[in-house]
Amino acid sequence: MGNCISKKEINVLYYENTNIVEYQGCIKNNEKSGYGIQFTKDGKKKYEGQFKDDLKNGYGILYDKNEKPIYEGNFLNEKKNGFGIEYYIDNKKFYEGEWINNKKNGKGKLYYQSPNVVQHIGEFFNNKKHGIGKYYYQNQSIKINGNWEEDLLKYGTEYWENGKEKYQGLFINNKYSGDACIYFDNGEICYEGAFKDGYKHGSGTEYNESGKKIYIGEFKYNLKDGFGKMFDNTLIYEGLFLHNLKSGYGTEYNNNNKVYIGNYKNDLYHGKGKLYNKTLVYEGDFENGLFSGLGNQYKNNYL
Repeated sequence: MGNCISKKEINVLYYENTNIVEYQGCIKNNEKSGYGIQFTKDGKKKYEGQFKDDLKNGYGILYDKNEKPIYEGNFLNEKKNGFGIEYYIDNKKFYEGEWINNKKNGKGKLYYQSPNVVQHIGEFFNNKKHGIGKYYYQNQSIKINGNWEEDLLKYGTEYWENGKEKYQGLFINNKYSGDACIYFDNGEICYEGAFKDGYKHGSGTEYNESGKKIYIGEFKYNLKDGFGKMFDNTLIYEGLFLHNLKSGYGTEYNNNNKVYIGNYKNDLYHGKGKLYNKTLVYEGDFENGLFSGLGNQYKNNYL
């Protein structure tokens, strides 16, 4: 590494008013030029590589205070420019790719701290993921194939570790947003509908792992909230929900026959309601799922 012609061109510079070496290498016209090494005041390597016009220019290595490499690559006028590799403190790769003026710009790779395990491959702008990219699980299967802006995912497809699609759609602040679908890791649909801040929020349909519909209705932050219908092969409830529990007015069914019509609280009959066993058997007040207060019992629809 270097452009020095002979040992006579190797020079040593010292920190002012000390006998501590600051630089050892080639000098031309009283300027660092060619191969050289810069040192800290405690004698540790700070930089080793090429110089031109007294500045880092060309290929070189930057070191931390323990003389471990933190960057290896090209420089232009003291700044990282061109291809270079940035390292974790344990000498494992952190970033490998293109640089402009000390910032990640262009195509590059980010790595997990495990040796040579890629985390992200894509485009960068001013140290941030920006443009098309792929984000990987540690087993190196693709987690996200998408488009980033200012380090935030804007649109993409997310996958399970087994390669099955998990989600495709919009992201806001790296979270699911807008109308989209999510899938179980067996490929069956899990939910289709509205998202907000990564949560099911708004109108949507929920399915079980066999692909059968189990709920149609309103959600708030992943919880059933508002009007909805529940299914277990057939309709089992339609009415109001609050915080994932039946609350308010609703109707319960069993094998398409009405079981209860009335008010609920915290998933229990509560307030005015009618109880059925094919025919009406009770009409009156309930409290926490039990008969309470005034009511009428019926047999064959008669009092």
